[in-house]
Amino acid sequence: MAAPVLDGLDELLELIEDDAPAGLTVELLANGHAKQAAALRDLLHNPNRWHSWFTSRRSGKTTAAAFALVLYALAAPRRNCIYIGLTKAHAWDVILREIVVPLLERRGIPHVLNKTRQTVTFPNGSVCSFGGSDDMRHVQTILGNRLSLAVIDEQQSQSPKVLRELVLRILPPALSDSGDGRMLLCGTWPDIEAGFALEQFRSGRYVTHSWAMIDNPHLRDPAAEQQAYLDATGRTRDDPEYQRDWEGTPVWSNVATAYRYSDRNAWSGVTAPWSIGLDLKPGKLIAVMPPEQVNVFTIGIDPASSSDRYAAVVWGWCSHNPVGLWQVAEWTTDRGAYTVKSQWLAALTKFVTHYKTTVKITSDSQATADDVALIEHGLVIEPAQKGRGSLKQRVDRLSDLLATGRAHVLKGSALEHDLKLAKFDLEMRAEGRYEWDDTVIHPDVADAATYALPAYIEAVAAAPKINPPLMDENAWRAAFRPPPAEYGYDSHEDGSGYGGPG
Repeated sequence: MAAPVLDGLDELLELIEDDAPAGLTVELLANGHAKQAAALRDLLHNPNRWHSWFTSRRSGKTTAAAFALVLYALAAPRRNCIYIGLTKAHAWDVILREIVVPLLERRGIPHVLNKTRQTVTFPNGSVCSFGGSDDMRHVQTILGNRLSLAVIDEQQSQSPKVLRELVLRILPPALSDSGDGRMLLCGTWPDIEAGFALEQFRSGRYVTHSWAMIDNPHLRDPAAEQQAYLDATGRTRDDPEYQRDWEGTPVWSNVATAYRYSDRNAWSGVTAPWSIGLDLKPGKLIAVMPPEQVNVFTIGIDPASSSDRYAAVVWGWCSHNPVGLWQVAEWTTDRGAYTVKSQWLAALTKFVTHYKTTVKITSDSQATADDVALIEHGLVIEPAQKGRGSLKQRVDRLSDLLATGRAHVLKGSALEHDLKLAKFDLEMRAEGRYEWDDTVIHPDVADAATYALPAYIEAVAAAPKINPPLMDENAWRAAFRPPPAEYGYDSHEDGSGYGGPG
């Protein structure tokens, strides 16, 4: 018996399995998986057409996505649905060959499978296409048509650049033609509390669902599997990775990050008066008054190349007492700002003017002292020492300063954001190489911060021995409070004075 051509989703959902081979309902497909069924019903009926699911592993998330594609394609004629996995091979192996085709064959639903194009076409003219974000050329050919449903799987592992382009720029116009085009982002919880996918999930603009493997009634014995995993690995139930992957609980630690940054490293200073109202486009300026006794400064720069961020970070320390290393300023741009030299030199000039004494400016570029622009600004910028293994050395150096509580980072700064998220690529680590995992973030600002550290290390090594003994650094940090505002007239480079806090 041929499957009927259906005029609408409501008609489809009213069918009973015994009446027609295509009598698919959410309840029938979910088969007792209550949370999966609730997510599917929302995806198909909720007036909000933007949806995001985060789950544990083995929860039935990808199966639910397959059900959604088939249900939506069969619900009305000439619908165009697309599934985007990590790779074209992933789309074939994980969902098309293992879930969709067996489902259609088991239910006797007529379809035509094109293995080359990875499409399934139904008698009502609807098509489900399966591709990967690694083959955007193939995906773009599908996006030339109007879309009814777009599913992006493994959202936590997608390249942030690609995911952002798909979600914010490429997919919305294609989904707008029908008036009911829907988008689903789905994946497992990321191992770092960050990323574009998590931002979207928490934005309030999406219908969100979350569930875990324990909610999946089709697993043989999930509790026993969890215990077997714990016994085999020696992990405990309070391990954040276990809780995310097995229990679907969104908890995180800094273990997976490169710098192991902790909130205890954060500090908040008093905004530097000279920076108030100062607009140094296209970057964002943060500058605070240095802590008492901090009187020496160094600047690290990571110049923007193509669409990267430009970043300049200012560290300060005390020349005669070990009071630690303090971030006092930064100037950073968004990606794609395409900063010109005069703009970032203006920011650097402000830094060296107001943070005296700046002993060194270190950059990732190969700028030389005879550069006309640098001479005009009176700046000498030295290239960072980079070579094989230098990335790991730079990360280890800052990680150690953070772990010992000696490095202090401005709360809410771009540097803090980078330090919380930066992660090494696990595949490269398996090959003995250290490269950033750009699916999380490329830490341009953290890189800039590390370029400046040698100046501090050299200064500490060369610091004179003071008698009586140096002050207790830990006690000094514990007692430290930002200095109170002082009032009076300061002389500025333009000859003006300011009568407020100085």
